[in-house]
Amino acid sequence: MNDREEFRHWVARTLFVTAWADWKDQYGGGAPGNGCNLMEEAPETPVYVYQSADDLIEKLGDVDALIAKAKAVWKPERKGGGSAAEELGYCMAMQAMGHGVGWTDYQEPFEGWHPSVHFEYSYFDLDDEHYPIPEEHVSPEEFK
Repeated sequence: MNDREEFRHWVARTLFVTAWADWKDQYGGGAPGNGCNLMEEAPETPVYVYQSADDLIEKLGDVDALIAKAKAVWKPERKGGGSAAEELGYCMAMQAMGHGVGWTDYQEPFEGWHPSVHFEYSYFDLDDEHYPIPEEHVSPEEFK
């Protein structure tokens, strides 16, 4: 996998796993176990999530330049493995969704490391076949 593919994979994986964990907590029998690695615990990322990842990536701008900048400051020993593209994809998705996990938790900042976009992705974006939500929980009044 090249850097851009790896970045895309981790953006999609991050979107899916955060939505899956919330769905599991609300409707799927309880939250995943404390201390587990959600990225390893969650099912495989469904193919349809990659379209949402592509939508977010488009909003981020020149991803190849961001990856190059991330690689220039990357210190894998600070994170415990993985690549700059993997970590950047994860961090960019988390930050765009409003979660506090950021690149500078483990790495040096660089121009563009903090996305200026906001992106919504939740269990309502998951397919109904594998991740059903009871009808009484999706009334239009909830969203007014």
